[in-house]
Amino acid sequence: MGTDTPLSPPKTTATVQPSGLTLEQYADAKRLPVEKLRQWGLSTQDGKVRIPYHLVDGRESNAVRYRRALEGKNRFTMRKGSTLIPYGLERIADARAHGSMVVVEGESDCHTLWHHGFDAVGLPGASNFKPEWLMHFDGFSTIYIVIEPDAGGEQMLGWIAKQPEAFQDRVRLVRLTDHKDPSALHLDDPDRFQSRFGEALEASETWTTYEDRQRWVRSEEALKDCEALAHKPDILRELDRSLERSGLVGERPAAYLTYLAITSRVLDEPVSVCLKGPSSGGKNVTVKTVLEHIPNDAYVEKTGMSPKVIFYGEEDLRHKMLVLIEWRGVKSEGEYPLESLLSEGYVKYETVDQTPNGLQARRIERPGPTGLLTTTTRAHLAGDMENRLFSVTITDTPEQTKRVFQELARDRPKRTEAELAPWHALQQYIASSPASVSMPYKHLLAELIPPVTVRLRRDVGKLLRLIETHALLHQATRDRDNTGATVATLTDYAAVRSLVHDLLTEGAHTSVSSTTRDTVEAVQVLLGESGEGVTSAKVARHLRLDKSSTSRRVRVALNGGYLTNLESNPRRPKKLVIGDPLPADQDLLPAVERLEGEMAKADGRPSTELPPGFYGCTVARVSGGERGVGDGRVNQDF
Repeated sequence: MGTDTPLSPPKTTATVQPSGLTLEQYADAKRLPVEKLRQWGLSTQDGKVRIPYHLVDGRESNAVRYRRALEGKNRFTMRKGSTLIPYGLERIADARAHGSMVVVEGESDCHTLWHHGFDAVGLPGASNFKPEWLMHFDGFSTIYIVIEPDAGGEQMLGWIAKQPEAFQDRVRLVRLTDHKDPSALHLDDPDRFQSRFGEALEASETWTTYEDRQRWVRSEEALKDCEALAHKPDILRELDRSLERSGLVGERPAAYLTYLAITSRVLDEPVSVCLKGPSSGGKNVTVKTVLEHIPNDAYVEKTGMSPKVIFYGEEDLRHKMLVLIEWRGVKSEGEYPLESLLSEGYVKYETVDQTPNGLQARRIERPGPTGLLTTTTRAHLAGDMENRLFSVTITDTPEQTKRVFQELARDRPKRTEAELAPWHALQQYIASSPASVSMPYKHLLAELIPPVTVRLRRDVGKLLRLIETHALLHQATRDRDNTGATVATLTDYAAVRSLVHDLLTEGAHTSVSSTTRDTVEAVQVLLGESGEGVTSAKVARHLRLDKSSTSRRVRVALNGGYLTNLESNPRRPKKLVIGDPLPADQDLLPAVERLEGEMAKADGRPSTELPPGFYGCTVARVSGGERGVGDGRVNQDF
């Protein structure tokens, strides 16, 4: 980069005539050769400087900007119908040979840099950036971005923060210290511009270094606002108390798992959760109550989603939780891109647009990683989505309904921002801290889990990520290894095991929930009385449940093959009979004490004799509710 080019005569005082601005006046004010400006397509038109934008192949696009004054808020106008593109695309191909590119705001900085032989493109405002423009930066090993010391510079930093990591890894931030932009540096001393700008490039900072520093500052500030909460030995116990003050009745395991899943967004593979249950069962209340404890920038909430919103949406989905209130709001065509986003951590989509310049290919990238939190009345999600998340069933018993009535009759004050502020700060602290976790017992745990089904390949991965998440939640009270990673303890495993053990065994068909067992046993009893197929209505009366709850339980048992419907006509009442035998309960996850013993054996030390329940809380099994998803009572053994 850099060539010696004769400069225009020294700058003189330029005054804008009432009729507007000429190219000569613009060249004089910027101390640039007017001949070069003409070569780049600039001209005077109707008392304004006409600045055309060119396509990559050199053709003039339909975008034209007019400069009608040197100063003032309204000095620029854009030709009506212009399609915004970066300025200087016609120089991209030649610039790739040099390996680096300078990105600036607007056209005048490009003119200055081109004049001095530097490869540069201009963005027509960081807030106007379109994702498809990223393809123009392919092939550059280094992308220098000039950050101006004003609101525009802040916008530019915000724009970079939204881009894919593959782009960010090549970015270096250039600051010109005492000068606003390259044009100002040039006007200060044209003869020294090349050396001074070259020094600024050498002194530039990588985006990674800048972001790490900013994250550390954000982490320290957030920790001050959640110091007491972050140092609690059992934060889920504190969450239990906070949920009680918010008026959430029961559903603690579902709420804990939802909270951990949202927190897992900081990992490279977040955990996704679906809360299931009958209409009015409390799924959405549980979600909304947990979300009170989460800052708004941690999730993107939607009540519906068109098939292509994953491709064309503008929200930054990286390390966010996508909250979809009611799964039925997702069109069937939208399920595949959503599955891709969850499993691959990104979505890439190629399309063709009709533009004023003809058909043009456009590549859309939506980077993740992203987690999903949704609710549904369905017993089973379609396609492969069911296997990509933890399904938690909300309690539908009459006893739970009675507790809800009692809560509705209470006059409970609404939670204030001040009350919830430490919870928001805790999430900001976690999001701003390194998300690396060391789990000393990970390999032993993997050895102790029996490989009874292929599905466990995914489920065990989710288990490990939840343990990591619980450790990160308590990182202020956890040790760190020599790499700075938070060290997960057996307490982290114990807390997560109590939440997901039954979900994993049910998914692997080595056990069933108490509600499914109760439903099948009800059919067995009723068959003995009637001798023929049993209707759902009879099951509902036997279990003392409403039609909606019973229908959902029956669908779960039918999907598992534990019941069979002899009635082929879907319009007629079901004739339920017993299907496959119910599995005998089988533990998949080793008890904490056994894992501790295996760790001691591997370390060559005697096993520690510890009382049951020593490693943190366990979720009680409640008669009449989903195992592990009952009324949320917590054992007090710690």
